[in-house]
Amino acid sequence: MTAALLATRPLHFRRTIRTRLTLAYTLLMLVLAGVTLLALYLFMRWAPTYEFPTTTSPHQATGAAQLTPVPVAAPSNVLTPAPGKGLVVRSTDTLLSTLLFASAAALAVLVCAAAGLGWIATGRMLRPLHDITVAARRAGSGRLDHRIALPGPQDELKELSDTFDAMLARLEQAFHAHQRFAANASHELRTPLATTQAVLDVALADPDGHDVAALARKLRVANRQSLDTVDALLDLADSAQGVLDGEIVDLAEAVCEAVAAVTDEARTAGIGLDAVLSHALVQADPVLLRQLLVNLMQNAVRHNTAGGTASVAVSVKDGSVTITVRNSGEVIPDAAIPLLTEPFYRRAGRTADTNGGPRGRGLGLALAATIAAAHGTQLVLIANARGGLTASVTFPLLNLTLGEVTSSDGGDR
Repeated sequence: MTAALLATRPLHFRRTIRTRLTLAYTLLMLVLAGVTLLALYLFMRWAPTYEFPTTTSPHQATGAAQLTPVPVAAPSNVLTPAPGKGLVVRSTDTLLSTLLFASAAALAVLVCAAAGLGWIATGRMLRPLHDITVAARRAGSGRLDHRIALPGPQDELKELSDTFDAMLARLEQAFHAHQRFAANASHELRTPLATTQAVLDVALADPDGHDVAALARKLRVANRQSLDTVDALLDLADSAQGVLDGEIVDLAEAVCEAVAAVTDEARTAGIGLDAVLSHALVQADPVLLRQLLVNLMQNAVRHNTAGGTASVAVSVKDGSVTITVRNSGEVIPDAAIPLLTEPFYRRAGRTADTNGGPRGRGLGLALAATIAAAHGTQLVLIANARGGLTASVTFPLLNLTLGEVTSSDGGDR
């Protein structure tokens, strides 16, 4: 059966990289060796002048008399062995024929050796590609924890291996973050829905024993929580697209609007607000920039202590402008800082009110970090030694004045 299948199935030569490299090395060796041997043959044929001695008669007399050469047989082009002398060269043609024969034999041995050594050398050189292929197949099957960790010098294959390992690490991190995000989003959306379901079940169990207006207020609160969460998720998705409508924005005005948006909430919580502003023009999306600033200010107010402080400053230095939001509060461990920008992460818990005010959704800093990344910068978080958090974002400063911007806007109109 096997023989019949082999007989009917055409044999295909597998042109692997190893085979092609071996053939390329062998062909290159063949060409170089052939050119070298050809040059040697041409040199031996045309450069020297060969003078072989003639054979005289053994009966030739010695003395002053003129010697008469005795004709000898025509030289043969065949290399003939002689007893006790090995191979004997009797003419120029024989010498060149011997050189050509020996060169051809050396060339054949050299090509065979080059092919064998090339096959072994290319196999060792391309072995890392097999490890990379195995890692790619495991990643394709869903196993992102495998790493190649290729040893050896920092060559192209080592660089490719390290790049592939870094890509796998990022994919694994993104995959786990996506899983956490899906689980947290489901929980966040399920909580108000479960509350709504419980209120409705109680109302249906005893329709006459409950105030319809009170039930409506509870349902409105639960529905508002769902809408807020959905809106935050949509904002997070939109800001992650990286498509920005950049305009010239004065950060001082944008920060003033953000402070005004949280003033009532800060007054209710007993949080003191402080702002140190400098006019600075940046290229940014005004809507997303306002969302970034409002989220930072809300985070500073809500995650604070009673009677605490929150401050915002706009500073210009070395061609860049930095927005710094600092607040008091509980001491934050350094290990928790990277988690603050993950969606739905709240150190106070999912259902706990922060400072007696509105409960955060756990998306404020995540959305701020995404907006900052969409503008080509990053949100930097530092835990204060005495408690609280310092958040900063740096933008490139536009070398324009407010007068130039105003005149430009007037000209466009």
